[in-house]
Amino acid sequence: MTALAIWLPLLVAAGHVVVFTVWTSWVSFTPSTLLPDYSWIGLRNYWAVHRTANFQVAYLNLVIFGLGFVLLTMALGLLLAILLDQRVRGENVLRTIFLYPLAVSFV
Repeated sequence: MTALAIWLPLLVAAGHVVVFTVWTSWVSFTPSTLLPDYSWIGLRNYWAVHRTANFQVAYLNLVIFGLGFVLLTMALGLLLAILLDQRVRGENVLRTIFLYPLAVSFV
């Protein structure tokens, strides 16, 4: 009986997510503006968005930020790993400062 009490709300919540995701996806392929218009126009809305200058700038910024973030994070992590691998004075303090936040849960 307790399984029913747990699974029923989870299924209802998941159903809401799936239903509204499918509905939003369907409406994105229609000429709807303020109110839904369910006639089909296909990918015309997506092509219109891709042709705008703002989208192209935003996409370029996303690529630059994503690549820069990943590369800088990897470089910083490699530098910290190299520094911690060297036998420097105060290694335990540095190890605590750098690794302790990763080992402790935010809870």
